[in-house]
Amino acid sequence: MHALNDFSEELNLTDLAMLRLGNGCNLELFETRPVTENGETNISQYGISHFSVYMDDIRQAGESLQQHGALMFAGPTDCFAQEEGIGNQTWFCRTPFGLLIELISRR
Repeated sequence: MHALNDFSEELNLTDLAMLRLGNGCNLELFETRPVTENGETNISQYGISHFSVYMDDIRQAGESLQQHGALMFAGPTDCFAQEEGIGNQTWFCRTPFGLLIELISRR
């Protein structure tokens, strides 16, 4: 995997399952290798490291989060894998308290 959204370059997605719950919430479970434990929240740690929020205007949401102290990673970027599609974008940030939030927009 190439470096994106603070993922390390050596990170490999080894398993993935998407549980779709109708028109409501979805649950995405994935496993990565290698697992990293460098003390800073990242997507390859065990447990819940982030959550995703769908929105209409990903740029406006990112700017608002940044104004409230979030560190925005490079983005927005085009979605890939099961979320890939024309106009679908994702953008990660780290909150001041260390949680990762993934912003997702779909066209």
